[in-house]
Amino acid sequence: MSIERAMLCTDNPLSFKFLEDAMRQTLASTPSDLPFIEVGCRIGGSALLALALFAETSQRKRWLFTIDPHGSLQYPEGVYGDDLYREFMEATSVFCKAEQLCHYHFRQMSEDWIVHTQPRWSWFDNGKRRMIDRVAFVYLDGDHRREVIEKELQFFLPLLAPGGMIMLDIVDTWLPDYVSGLPNVGEHTIIGDHKYMVMGGDVS
Repeated sequence: MSIERAMLCTDNPLSFKFLEDAMRQTLASTPSDLPFIEVGCRIGGSALLALALFAETSQRKRWLFTIDPHGSLQYPEGVYGDDLYREFMEATSVFCKAEQLCHYHFRQMSEDWIVHTQPRWSWFDNGKRRMIDRVAFVYLDGDHRREVIEKELQFFLPLLAPGGMIMLDIVDTWLPDYVSGLPNVGEHTIIGDHKYMVMGGDVS
């Protein structure tokens, strides 16, 4: 799976280099056992990008966790049906098997994952039980309602490791004021019809 191939699975190819640079920076500045998390996957372009970078940098022990309910939900771009879910799962599964990578998908809303799943979910790594209690990179591109994004930020910011990064896609007008008092908040970056904000990492 090349980065160019992953780009074919995104709905915003103009932003891919920006996202790639942010992921590369995080891979270089965080321990290789800390996971990446993506909220909102669609067909999986950014998830495949993360996995391709894991393989390229030989960080095959780093987990990618994705969160998206998929199903017949109405989005501005249309209805995301189960066909997109099947394409996403097939693409990530085939690539992970071929490259010996680690990915797990939670098919649920982020609010439900935060409250009900994350506190109870664990896995074993080298015989030790691990939980998602420290993260390297978080890409928030799911539900863009203010109340949901606030809950996601309140949850993920305390888990962010030194050198880690949170990236938000489609930054609404209320967000700059909301995060203005937080450390390491970058400026908006506009690419095509998408707006991004970076929190953490090197945002200078």
